[in-house]
Amino acid sequence: MGSTSFLIACTDRLRKDVLPIVDLDVLRTRQREDPVVQGLRQAKSFRMSPEKILYRLSSGEQKIVVPASLVPEVIRLNHDLPTAGHAGVAKTLERVRQKFWWRKMDKDVLDYVRTCRSCSQRTNYGKIKAPLGEVFNEPREPFEVIAADIVGPLPLSESRNVYILSVMDHFSRYCEFIPLPDQTAESVARALVQRVITKFGVPKILITDQGANFTSDLISQLCKFLHVRKIQTTGFHPQSNGRLERVHSTIARMLSHFANWHQTDWDEYLPYVTMAYNSQGHESTGFSPFEMVFGRKMEMPMEADLTITESDDLYNDHVETLRSKLRETFEIAEKRKIAARSRYEKQYNKKAREVNYNEGQMVLLHVPSIGRHRVKKLSKLWNGPYKIVKVLSPLNVVLKIRKREVTV
Repeated sequence: MGSTSFLIACTDRLRKDVLPIVDLDVLRTRQREDPVVQGLRQAKSFRMSPEKILYRLSSGEQKIVVPASLVPEVIRLNHDLPTAGHAGVAKTLERVRQKFWWRKMDKDVLDYVRTCRSCSQRTNYGKIKAPLGEVFNEPREPFEVIAADIVGPLPLSESRNVYILSVMDHFSRYCEFIPLPDQTAESVARALVQRVITKFGVPKILITDQGANFTSDLISQLCKFLHVRKIQTTGFHPQSNGRLERVHSTIARMLSHFANWHQTDWDEYLPYVTMAYNSQGHESTGFSPFEMVFGRKMEMPMEADLTITESDDLYNDHVETLRSKLRETFEIAEKRKIAARSRYEKQYNKKAREVNYNEGQMVLLHVPSIGRHRVKKLSKLWNGPYKIVKVLSPLNVVLKIRKREVTV
């Protein structure tokens, strides 16, 4: 594909179903025509930018005042685009609030998202039990601990991709989603190095499952060479990598809004939904993953035409300001993560009980899958008993199963 064709394709995807585009000229005209907006010109906390755009000054940030005639377009801009990902009410409202203000915006966003036809066709109305939390200490900085997993196989794309390598930073929740033609260890290792490690540095810990692509000698040698500690989850405890598992359903839902009927262009939209995910606030930290890593909010496509002049002093001592902002962000996020985890553990422990395993103990092993063409009511849920030959952690042991030692 030539450079011109590629640019046209990218622009078409960004603007899909979101015309007309709102720019400063349109905004200026609509503000002048709106009596409610004009009535705010002399009100406290409202200012006029050099571009003659009325904005509201809130906590030192400039929020563009949206006239009633543009409210649906502004919400659509922050909900329907691939880079917005058809997020829920809270995250859509948070995205809108970063740049805009109008009266009753909470209600307008709520009504819009709840009546979004595309979202209603893809909502999972079932209840999902939260998985068991991880057993290692929380990282203290970005990309100290990362988790990697493979999604797929997916429909063969026009670019011959079938899988997605997903990588999450456990500190910031920042994610990279990399399309792959196969899931060989070589492809996975190359993607990890070229798309993650060279961009964000070498992690201290890499968490993966026990798939052959992650347990190969190549990956082991790579981790050894880079001095990366590798932690493997087990097939019987996939929730140990639960954070990444939950993200997979979010990304799949986002892609489902934009992929064609045959689902052969999912990888073309993958960068845009990645952008959507990383720019949304995360419930456990209160900040977007992008902001946790880079210390600023992400500037989104289609918003460049809505940028008004900033104050002169915003660029003074930029480096020191950024460092201070990151320190403050990390401290706030750490407190919020501790509080969120405390709430989760309290809820989880209501039904949990402590179990102590010992070497030589005989135990039953839960069967996570009953197989095809079988019904759960007529299937056994446990195998064994098996002997514990080694205790690895409060959650993981090595069992003797048919003359083999298996980690569970």
